[in-house]
Amino acid sequence: MTELALTNDKVKAYIATLSRALTSVPSEERSAILAEIKSHIEDRSAQTGAPADEALESLGDPLELAAAYLDQARLEQAVVHSTHSILLVTILERAGRSLAAAALGFAALFLFLLSIGFAAVVVAKPILPEQTGFWVGPHMFAFAILDKSPVGHELLGYWIMPISLLCAVGSFLAARALTRLGGRVLLRKTRMLSRI
Repeated sequence: MTELALTNDKVKAYIATLSRALTSVPSEERSAILAEIKSHIEDRSAQTGAPADEALESLGDPLELAAAYLDQARLEQAVVHSTHSILLVTILERAGRSLAAAALGFAALFLFLLSIGFAAVVVAKPILPEQTGFWVGPHMFAFAILDKSPVGHELLGYWIMPISLLCAVGSFLAARALTRLGGRVLLRKTRMLSRI
């Protein structure tokens, strides 16, 4: 960045605001971000011949820019450390901006809830053996925990416990795989958009 741009009060204020907003980012990453922004301002000024503070207009509000960097950092951390709850929340937050995020997020959420339902069947069968099961009858099909025993033939008996446990584990692992895939897709999109 040129000396003239470094002395510009608007540029200094912008960089200072951005730096304060990025305090939760590790110092090395924050320095890299600030260097990238300074380089962008310098390049913009050199290309257009306009004062450096006019280049700030293309960057937008420093707090919004910081929020975008923080969002990307949170997504990267969740993908790297496989923090599925944070990853799922991040994917669902972006559901309004990305059809892929919406599909992956809601599918993963459905699978997580399905795994909880199967686990509930495993726990409930020994406690409520008559109300928990897999029933088939005329005009009826139920794999559930009910408030009273339905009319129909219960097919699985206590075999419902290992089957439900396998389904719970399978649903949970599938949901984790979807959140990991969703995080990687979103991270790739974010990186591609930041290069534009």
